[in-house]
Amino acid sequence: MKRNSVPVARRRMFTLVAALAVVTGAVTGTARATTTGPVDLGTLPGDDESTVLAVNEAGEMVGLSLAGPTPKRSHPVRWDATGQIMALPTPGGTEGQVRDINSFGVSAGYVLTATTAVPARWDAAGQATLLQLPPGYHNATAWAISDTDVVVGAWLTPAEQYHGFRWDPDGTATDLGTLPGETWSMADGISGDGTIVIGSAVRSACSCGHECS
Repeated sequence: MKRNSVPVARRRMFTLVAALAVVTGAVTGTARATTTGPVDLGTLPGDDESTVLAVNEAGEMVGLSLAGPTPKRSHPVRWDATGQIMALPTPGGTEGQVRDINSFGVSAGYVLTATTAVPARWDAAGQATLLQLPPGYHNATAWAISDTDVVVGAWLTPAEQYHGFRWDPDGTATDLGTLPGETWSMADGISGDGTIVIGSAVRSACSCGHECS
């Protein structure tokens, strides 16, 4: 499966900047919040653009550093609460995306190899683990991670249909299936405790990821 088979609707990206709020104390002892304004978070060396896709309660951010003409090469990155950028490894590939980060600094996304997308999880130190898939499942992209390290996303089934999946920390991967009468699904959100997964379902879909008439 070629890398451009990742659903187009999920590849949209919006460039964000972070605004930092600084609490200052007046001589009277009364504190007030002052906005310093937008802060340019920069890119990896040699890249052209960057995008923030998620932020946690500690102010850690994850997203992409981008380079080249369209389609740009995407490199997964993380910024700490001070705005320092860090490249995340992409084992088995040279590109990838990190889509979400939990309260403990563990993030999830995927690595793009020469032929497919492989879901990945990066620990708080930035070390990558590729998530193992059942036989016949491929082109899997992770979109969200809970505080309990449960990862959800979408993969292509052996029947070449996108289904939402759930990957547990013990390595158990579960096909979340579809609604009755529908053929495709996608999981793109999960509660902090990992018990509730949200997403979407499609009755039929083209290979481009759009609903067919």
